[in-house]
Formats: sequence, C-alpha cells, structure tokens
Amino acid sequence: MINKDKWIYGEFVRNRWSINERTLQTIVYSGELPVYDNNNEPFDENGQSHPDAYKFLLKDIEQFELENEHMLKSNASYGEQTMDAKDIRELGQLRREKEKWKSSIDAAVKIGIFCQQQDRVFNRHEIQDKMFKIDNNLPHTTFESIWKALPQQYKSQGGRPKK
Repeated sequence: MINKDKWIYGEFVRNRWSINERTLQTIVYSGELPVYDNNNEPFDENGQSHPDAYKFLLKDIEQFELENEHMLKSNASYGEQTMDAKDIRELGQLRREKEKWKSSIDAAVKIGIFCQQQDRVFNRHEIQDKMFKIDNNLPHTTFESIWKALPQQYKSQGGRPKK
C-alpha cells in the first residue's frame, strides 16, 4: 500500500508530469497545489525560490491530477504531451527504470574489464562485492544477469577440487 502522507519534491513532480520549472511555479503560485517548506509548514513565497526544492504531499499531487486531468492531458501550459495522469506516472516510472538500466550496463562493462585485467577465476562473492562497490543501488537481479553472462573461464564452478 502506498503511503499517502509521503513527502515528494518538485523535481519528482516535474518529471512525473513532464513540465518545466516555470510551469510548476505557476501551478504553486496560483494556489492550485499546496506546497510546504522544510519544516512541513505551508509554503511562504519568500522562503524558497527553486521549484525542485518544493515539498508536496503525495495525496495532494494525486488529488491535483484527478481534478486537473483534462489540463494535464490537453493544456500546453501543463505539459507538452497529450497523456492522461496514468500515462504521465508511467512515463516517470519508465524514466527511473532507464536510469537503473544505464547503471546496470555501466556495472556490467566495468566488471567485464576487471575480470579481463585480472585474468583469473572469481567466485560469486568477489564479483558481487565488486558490483556493489561500483553502484550500491543496483538490484540483486542485476548481479545474477552479470554472473550468468560472464565467460566460464572467469567463473568458479564451486565444489571440491579434483584429486
């Protein structure tokens, strides 16, 4: 279950709706969307100036999307595309997934280069430690894919050595 009292920031909202900073400022200053300061108090116009630092409640964002779905879909001042709120959320999720893929590919290439430079047999833990040193936020499924793709000459088969 999603926590509706979750705090999110302006940069996340801008990416979710594919809007620029000025458009987000316009929405906030028009009073259509409540924004909060770092003390979780209602926003004071003299307090913050950069829209990416604005702080919103997730429930307020979702309520705004429901009430203004037609504007998010058709009005150029709220976005350049003609997508509904669900599509806009999905686009934001896909963008975050794209960043994970970029990080995963980067880690895979670096591990491949590392294995080639060392030119020896590695066990799973060594490669896993190396991957998490490269990027600690990668999921374990990324490690499994990298381990599976490594050539056999670099992978320890485990078990007892032959006599």
